[in-house]
Amino acid sequence: MDTIEIKKIVDELLNYLPEKSRNILISRFGLAGDKPQTLEAIGNVFGVTRERVRQIESASFKALRKVKKLKKTTVLFNNLKEKLLEQGGFLDEKGFRQLVFGKTKLTLIQRNQLSFILNSHSKFYYQKGTVKFGGIWYLKDSKKNVDKIRKIHEQIIAYFNSDGKLMQFNELLRVIRKADFCNSEGCDFLKGVQGKNRLEMLLRNSRVIGKNIINQWGLKSWKMISQKGSREKAYLIYSKYKKPLHFRELTEYINKHWGNKKKAVPQTVHNAIIMYDEFVAIESGVYALREWDIFDEYIQEEIIKLLEKEQKFIQMEKIIEYITTKKDVQSFVIQAILYNKELFIRRNDKYMLK
Repeated sequence: MDTIEIKKIVDELLNYLPEKSRNILISRFGLAGDKPQTLEAIGNVFGVTRERVRQIESASFKALRKVKKLKKTTVLFNNLKEKLLEQGGFLDEKGFRQLVFGKTKLTLIQRNQLSFILNSHSKFYYQKGTVKFGGIWYLKDSKKNVDKIRKIHEQIIAYFNSDGKLMQFNELLRVIRKADFCNSEGCDFLKGVQGKNRLEMLLRNSRVIGKNIINQWGLKSWKMISQKGSREKAYLIYSKYKKPLHFRELTEYINKHWGNKKKAVPQTVHNAIIMYDEFVAIESGVYALREWDIFDEYIQEEIIKLLEKEQKFIQMEKIIEYITTKKDVQSFVIQAILYNKELFIRRNDKYMLK
């Protein structure tokens, strides 16, 4: 939907109202480009009580829900209703905006306009967010589903608190679909494509659950989810890119992902990684994750045998291809072993024995 069309629909709806009601809704929803005003602030401007403003707002929307809409307005509502049903009958605010505008970044007034339009229709309802969970738009017949999604949200928080484990989305979906996690009604609620969409919405709309740069979910209070410390950021970068990195290159990656507010400096990053056991030096200034098991003697010996046989520079790709026929191992482990300057000479992406 074009943002210009949205503006036309807003103007059409406002024209049905008397001037005072129209001005109150413009202030209440920020339709002039300002932030939405409180009932009390609007009451002070118009010289009425906050309760009177609430009554005028309620009566205005009651009237708008009864008027015959123009064709473009009706088409918009029908499309939104259909898409909302596909998503399970409800959707968070961000998800709803994407249904209307795609991935276009909206201005404050455009977000306010959409909210106003949805409030003017009898089929769409909005439940305000809480400290733990954001607001949700839902269809009139889907109120019970909103209650279910909030209950499942609480169950997932409890699960993370008890298990303490970071999880990929599909892993989490499998866990919560198990009978011992939810009752039969709740499990059915998360079945199929609709169930997957519902869980995606739940996680996206949570104010307690979050995701890191390698798409692991957990509680936002966890360091690997909040991603604030240099140690955690370094670990996530190595896990994401799966290759040995010099601490200066590591710093560049950190700034690529988190440098919009405060730039990391190489020395600070270096000081962080040399302090913790999860990082291991494999060359001057170059580190890898200890969990990669880069000191696998069998792999090292097989690489040496290959290079002794060839007696020339061999492309890393061919070395990896050869070693993986001998042992099931990730390519970045082989790359890390080849960093050993005491054993190997490197020329671009080719290696031979020193």
